[in-house]
Amino acid sequence: MNGNCDKNLNLWMQAIQLVGKYQKLFITGCPKSGTTWMARLLNGHPEIVVHGEGRFAWRMYGFLEGGMFNFRQDHEEHHGCPLVVPTTHEFALLIRAMTDYIFFRYLTTGGKPTETVRVLADKTPQHIVCAKELRMLYPTCRFINIVRDPRDAATSALFHLGKNSSRPKAEFLHEFIDETWRLHVDAAIKAENDFGPEAILNIRYEDLHRDEASVLQKCLTFLGVDASDASIRACSQAGSFELLSGGRKRGQVDPDSFFRKGIVGDWKNHIEPELAQRCCGRVGDSMARFGYANATPEKSIFLLRPRMANAA
Repeated sequence: MNGNCDKNLNLWMQAIQLVGKYQKLFITGCPKSGTTWMARLLNGHPEIVVHGEGRFAWRMYGFLEGGMFNFRQDHEEHHGCPLVVPTTHEFALLIRAMTDYIFFRYLTTGGKPTETVRVLADKTPQHIVCAKELRMLYPTCRFINIVRDPRDAATSALFHLGKNSSRPKAEFLHEFIDETWRLHVDAAIKAENDFGPEAILNIRYEDLHRDEASVLQKCLTFLGVDASDASIRACSQAGSFELLSGGRKRGQVDPDSFFRKGIVGDWKNHIEPELAQRCCGRVGDSMARFGYANATPEKSIFLLRPRMANAA
């Protein structure tokens, strides 16, 4: 925004009012677990606009909070007027207004008629760790969270994030599984326990890979948008591996591509069984919760939510 501040403020307020009409969705999951794939799939739906990675809850909020903390300290030390310092609730409103305008940008650059859109989505994998803050700002927001076998996620990360790393392979894999994967998956379990299955849908990468149409139907129904065969086909076309990879079939490798291979179980080609067992030593319970207790996640459980599995 440039120029007249009064005019820009009016545009800002109109944008916030407009954005308030749309369902907010956060696509999350451990990095290299299929969040980009899910974002592309859902963005193929005529009623959904997906952008990413906004990283606002994961990074921006903390930076702004730190700045506000420093200002408050400085203001108190110099005996400034206490009425100037925003309260916690006022600061939350400021953050909400900024995030609303980000969603407004998503809406107006999404290439879809605003009157047909019902869901505005951000794809930031780490936002599952910030679920509490996002539900505070958007009490009706929803999460579609992707969970992938930690050994496959770590293998994908090894080629994408670790290819220029000087760390030994075993150290990289162990840190990714024991810290990164565990952080995100435990946060997803906690979010479902805290907010219930109406707020978060945990989807396994393997089930999306095996039966994409059924998982998409479940996701669209969860969001309350059209789940017809035509809409599912539109989503599938938008997120096809061939399209995302530039024409390759699944299993055809491009080590330099973000979409390197697109298959399930590739970890067996790159991680020795003993190393895999050692790396997964502290995440066994979380793995079992999502059906990864055995070496191969062949059994489909995408209709079985973790809470239901825990009660069985």
